[in-house]
Amino acid sequence: MTFGVSYLTQPDLFPARPAGAAWGNVDATIAFAGRRYQVRGIAPGQLARVAERFGPLLGGAGGSEAPVPLDIFRAPAEEFLHDRPRLWEVTFDLDPQPHAVRVAGLRFVARLDWRPRLGAALWTCVGDDDELPMVFENFFRLVAAYDLAGAGGALVHSAAVEVGGGALVFYGPSGAGKSTIAERALEAGLRVLSDDLNAVAVGERSVHDQEKAHEETARVEKVPFAGTHGGGPEAMAPLPLRALCRLRKGAVPAATRIGPAAALAGLFAASPFVNADPYRGPALEASLLALIGAAPTLDLTFSRDTPFAEIERVVAPWLSAPVRGGSGGRT
Repeated sequence: MTFGVSYLTQPDLFPARPAGAAWGNVDATIAFAGRRYQVRGIAPGQLARVAERFGPLLGGAGGSEAPVPLDIFRAPAEEFLHDRPRLWEVTFDLDPQPHAVRVAGLRFVARLDWRPRLGAALWTCVGDDDELPMVFENFFRLVAAYDLAGAGGALVHSAAVEVGGGALVFYGPSGAGKSTIAERALEAGLRVLSDDLNAVAVGERSVHDQEKAHEETARVEKVPFAGTHGGGPEAMAPLPLRALCRLRKGAVPAATRIGPAAALAGLFAASPFVNADPYRGPALEASLLALIGAAPTLDLTFSRDTPFAEIERVVAPWLSAPVRGGSGGRT
């Protein structure tokens, strides 16, 4: 299918560069997972709608790098097809290129450009009405996925649960049981970061032993793209990753170690957008391999009725060391 025909009346008129008429003159910074994003050119009413969804993260501090610029431009309504259902679905047409990615979605088009650092532009016909949060979040998910992958991490479709001062990350295809795992964790009184998307990354561990000065540690960070469970956006310190668990349905709870190849295949499939990009995909693969080398990777079999205490029991023998000062899991 030709790029953009599902969303645009004239796909051939797709913007060739990040330029256009801004919606307004307001700038705002959104920070999470150690990253910062500078939204430029929005109108006050649009900022108010964005604040409804991302308010606690506005103006927050991120890493030492300059923020990723996100320019917001006007687009005529007649450039978009309007007979599609109004759903909160993250479906786009993507056109990866060596130095850019073209995106067409419901009521918007976007470009991600590397010149050489990542910058992004959004063109939309939506002002400050009820559709703006949908348009902005769909665009923002895409940008965050690419930004995190470029920074040595990944945005992974998963459920993440705080256990023992660290986090367990449960991943798998749609229907594997991520939301069910989150429900069982909440019933057990545990904190769920999200049952939809979580940021994972590998960094250098701070230790006094010089022989281990370059030992790598994996971490999990909350992102503002929660699904059914996980609450709203909030600034939250990263949690050490205690294990990656690939979900499988079965009658009896059990956990077994899996090899790097199987773990990589599952995690790569669970890393949206970037996994379909032949130019940025290899860097994502390298990030995931580093992650797999820094944390236990397990196959977890469970049923819908398995209590979270049983899940903790079967994964406990495989977990990385508990974190001092943590809340402690029932292991």
